[in-house]
Amino acid sequence: METIKIIRNIENYKSRVNDNTYNTITAQTVNFNIFLEQKMDDQGIFTDMEFNPLLPYLTQKPNDLGVFNSFVYGRFPAAPLSFYLPTQLKVEGKSDDSQLPNVSSYRIDQNTRQPIYVSNLDMTVNSDLIFTGVISQDNEKIVYAINSFENNISGTGIHYITFKNEYVNRVEDDGTQIFYKATDFSTELDSINDSNVTLSALTKQEEYLGLVFKPEVDSEVFIDRGVSDIFERHALLGELKTTNDIDTNRGGFIRT
Repeated sequence: METIKIIRNIENYKSRVNDNTYNTITAQTVNFNIFLEQKMDDQGIFTDMEFNPLLPYLTQKPNDLGVFNSFVYGRFPAAPLSFYLPTQLKVEGKSDDSQLPNVSSYRIDQNTRQPIYVSNLDMTVNSDLIFTGVISQDNEKIVYAINSFENNISGTGIHYITFKNEYVNRVEDDGTQIFYKATDFSTELDSINDSNVTLSALTKQEEYLGLVFKPEVDSEVFIDRGVSDIFERHALLGELKTTNDIDTNRGGFIRT
């Protein structure tokens, strides 16, 4: 584990009011930038093989191991695919209204000069698969979805509720003032499910250990037209397309 030390200027978090709080930290929260690094190791070429599980399947996850985690316990020979699927989670929180323009129609109200929102109007390019648009609206709020599946709008994508009459006025650490309509968001984390995950054996072939792609042979082909043609040298030069071709053919037909 690497320890990273960060120096943070807390001047903006101190009170400058002329009372007993002067020069003391009165801020409720302090923001820190955290830098995450990730290292990847390419294991080379692998081969997918048909997975033949040990039957019969286990009917329930082992209780003596606690919460089943394939990254910790590995793969059970008799474990079905359902053992490896994580529990569906719902994430909720606060956001800004930056996604609202993505669901507005191309029309503007002539009186208010505000965008017009039309319920069930799909604003995506591929409207057969993905839905991005307003689900419902009233005088208080606009409910809309971003990148939901057309056949399951309520359970997929990111759902937003932007309140028309509630605003957030926030000041960043650098003094920048941000003003937007209050917005709630929620999403179901179901990116891993039985429709997009398969269970198969992963093997390595010895001849490909340490290789990330199969070797390729690059052949330079040239047809010798004979020496009777007075324009033979010109024809040879016509085969050169780049300066690299000069080095490629230097030991063959073209000599310096």
